[in-house]
Amino acid sequence: MNPPEFELLQNNFVKCQNCKHLTKEGLCSAIDRVRPMVNALRHCAEFLALGYSKPLVDERPLDSEELNDAYSRVAKPFFYHLRDCKVCDLDKESFCAVGKELHLDRESVLMCFENAAEKNKAFIAYLKKF
Repeated sequence: MNPPEFELLQNNFVKCQNCKHLTKEGLCSAIDRVRPMVNALRHCAEFLALGYSKPLVDERPLDSEELNDAYSRVAKPFFYHLRDCKVCDLDKESFCAVGKELHLDRESVLMCFENAAEKNKAFIAYLKKF
């Protein structure tokens, strides 16, 4: 990707630091109970540009409760999709388009856990019960 294409792509992303919904505690007031990575570039349908400057919010790691909540938010939809989809196969890592997106969401959160391998094994064992 050449620099102009990258710049155009990057311009379509926003940082929570620049949004009116980010509270001084680092929570998003538009999305219930979410403490985003405030400096990460992302797409966000709720983004409202500040239009003024304010002190930057410090980014801090998620605590275990927030991390488990984030995992639950991505693992549950993936579980139900795998259970009902005839195309997706977790063992073969073969997914339909929706399953692939859900898988990538779950994997990205799973990487935040120190015990990711055990958590993944537990997910697979639970899935095989159904």
